[in-house]
Amino acid sequence: MSKYSQNWDLESVYPGGSSSEELLEQVRKVKVGIETLHAYIKALSPDLKAEQLITLVNKIQAVMANLGQPSAFVGCLTAQDVQDQQARLLEGNLSQIKARLSVVLTEVDQLLVAVSPERWVRLLEDPHLRDLSFPLREWRLTAQTKMPAPKEALAADLAVDGYHAWSRLYNTVVGRMKVKIERRGKIRELSVGQAANLLSEPDRNLRRLAFHKLEQAWAQEGELCASALNHIAGFRLNLYRNRGWDDVLSEPLRLNRMQRETLDAMWSAVEGSLDHLKKYLKRKAQLLGLEKLSWYDLEAPLGEAAKGISYDQAADFILEQLGRFSPEIANFTKNALEKNWIEAEDRAGKRPGAFCTSFPLSKESRVFMTYAGTIQSLGTLAHELGHAYHGYVLKDAPFLLRRYA
Repeated sequence: MSKYSQNWDLESVYPGGSSSEELLEQVRKVKVGIETLHAYIKALSPDLKAEQLITLVNKIQAVMANLGQPSAFVGCLTAQDVQDQQARLLEGNLSQIKARLSVVLTEVDQLLVAVSPERWVRLLEDPHLRDLSFPLREWRLTAQTKMPAPKEALAADLAVDGYHAWSRLYNTVVGRMKVKIERRGKIRELSVGQAANLLSEPDRNLRRLAFHKLEQAWAQEGELCASALNHIAGFRLNLYRNRGWDDVLSEPLRLNRMQRETLDAMWSAVEGSLDHLKKYLKRKAQLLGLEKLSWYDLEAPLGEAAKGISYDQAADFILEQLGRFSPEIANFTKNALEKNWIEAEDRAGKRPGAFCTSFPLSKESRVFMTYAGTIQSLGTLAHELGHAYHGYVLKDAPFLLRRYA
């Protein structure tokens, strides 16, 4: 019997999955909260008083947290079962709600921009706003680069079925894809995530087979995906042009709080170190007995790493190593494992990839992956648990301070 469950517990968040009445009630509450927020914003003027800005910020943070909880839950539902049609409908509904919030927040953009520089400095000196001065300054600076509110509101509405629809289209496409792999005389029908895990198997023939089967599966969807991505790029470029952003990296750099010089310096360092990477790849090829690596050899395990690692072994190994470094992080990780915060089962019907998501109201996290018994899977589990610990550290911080690059 396994020591740790490989299935997460979502019932403690909203019982009933995609049919949860508590979930639907929370969604209704969010809609009301957004309209209440909008009414409050309408009554404000650029002659803001500190108490008014404090109230505004508190209302915004409450709405964001109330929306973040069901959004994280529905994201978990669509990841664990790509065929959950009710969850996908909820996902579309939440996208509309997020767009409505974006439209309302464009009015906050205009309000913050209209506040005089002198008044703005005085406002942020208030003791109740001082801790939020960084995200508020960042918000105002970004707002100064955007279009007038009506245009930004229109862009937010149009983005629901355009710019932001890619993730839903991707999940639809990847959810219907199947990869048939013959192994030990039996043919298994795998999901994309399961097939991708085979790229870190010790058996080179199996890696090669999985790689080519994945290439074939994606090739059948290539024209559709390429067309969608081209239209998304067109939407983004037109939006940037209307905002006066002349660099396609303007938004990614801002979202990552990075200067262009930092990015350029990083890539210069990468380019300057390519010889080390080449040496590593050449040496790995030698250890694998190959003249040259193929793409499906990049994640091939070496030596002891080629041995299978059960989920329980991986979890205990992570706890042991974390305990040497930080008992606090180890205790948090043990709690996450014992409370079933992790979905790791190797089964069909799940979306590919891995992620960690946080629930701002219940102050918990959930980790998603498909564990394959490899050293790479162990690393992925440890990595995502690191994100969960990050969420734990920030769980009591104001919502605007929980948003990081």
